[in-house]
Amino acid sequence: MKLSVLLIIAAIVLLASCGKDERPTRTAIPVERPHVQFTCKGNDKAWTMDVGDTSAVFQLNEHTEAYSVRNVFPVSDGYIVFFNGETTLTLHKEACSDSAGTKWGYSAILANPVDTVHGCANIK
Repeated sequence: MKLSVLLIIAAIVLLASCGKDERPTRTAIPVERPHVQFTCKGNDKAWTMDVGDTSAVFQLNEHTEAYSVRNVFPVSDGYIVFFNGETTLTLHKEACSDSAGTKWGYSAILANPVDTVHGCANIK
């Protein structure tokens, strides 16, 4: 009889402790893509780029190329824009002057596997 009472008490204790889940829960918070648009102008080569929410147009001399904007990530001092392929635009919040002496709010580095160009940018 003592054994059956002990088993019943042990079962009650086990069942009571199994009801609570003490693990912390995590809730996914959707991150919205920032809606920022940029105008960029090159210093070392005559290039320009207009970046919209979903697409961008790059022009270097007579060459024009269209890109799809995949992601825009705000970072501590600017933005990183990822395009189709391995092309990225990195913008740093710092004073920048183009070859004509125009003041811009960001420095810009446009990089792809073939080339890297430097310039300035502003948010539209």
